[in-house]
Amino acid sequence: MAVIALASFSGAPGVTTTALAMTFAWHRPALLVEVDTAKTSSILPGYLRGQFGRDRGLTALAIAQQNNALTAAEVMEQRIELAPDRSVILGLSSIVAAQSTTALWSELGATLSTLDSAGMDVILDVGRVSVRDPRSSLLQIADSVQVLLRPTLPDIYTTAAQLTELRDLLAQAGHREYLELLLVDTPLETWPRADIVKLTNVDVSAEIAHDPRSAAVYYAGAEPSRKLTRNSYTRSITTAADLIRARILKRQELIGARPTRQETLG
Repeated sequence: MAVIALASFSGAPGVTTTALAMTFAWHRPALLVEVDTAKTSSILPGYLRGQFGRDRGLTALAIAQQNNALTAAEVMEQRIELAPDRSVILGLSSIVAAQSTTALWSELGATLSTLDSAGMDVILDVGRVSVRDPRSSLLQIADSVQVLLRPTLPDIYTTAAQLTELRDLLAQAGHREYLELLLVDTPLETWPRADIVKLTNVDVSAEIAHDPRSAAVYYAGAEPSRKLTRNSYTRSITTAADLIRARILKRQELIGARPTRQETLG
């Protein structure tokens, strides 16, 4: 299995939208987990159009963790199916809970890492990362950390200024090379990819096309057009997913795949 974390440092480059779209494009069964602590679930009122209650998801997992009952089975119980082999665990139900929850993250990361028996990969919607972020343990267990930004000078400089701490954090886990940038195109003035790499000293994995109408399918539950599966936005998401997957597989060939639960237990 693999864990892929999507995050940002600046503005609102569309982390949740990209994470959700990538969940549908992923090459294996995928579980999306909303772990953004700056807001409550945006998938519930957006893509899901409020069709489920707020009692399911990360809130229930936080309660389970407090009761020493956070298990892989409980994680699977809290899933909401999006499509066959695609599911989501909704974010915390209140801002207060989101910002005060700290003990959950390391145990959640350890539990997510044991989902190999379920035959699925995990995509984390981390949202904006802050200094000394309490969710650092989630980033450290990821097989790929994608920092989203728009290729504009404000986004580039904001991101570059904060990448050092994240790079050092991943280095502590031996995962420094797992960090990459994922560019989200914009109709505004954009900077060349090579310049962004030079300014940030971090490689760019892929670029997501600017297509508000297609993106609205994922962030607002808009009706998809008949061309959604073959337009530039979907193609860019699929390409990004394939490139990220290829890098993960290449690293696993060099250092070995993530240990299974059975291997971890001996």
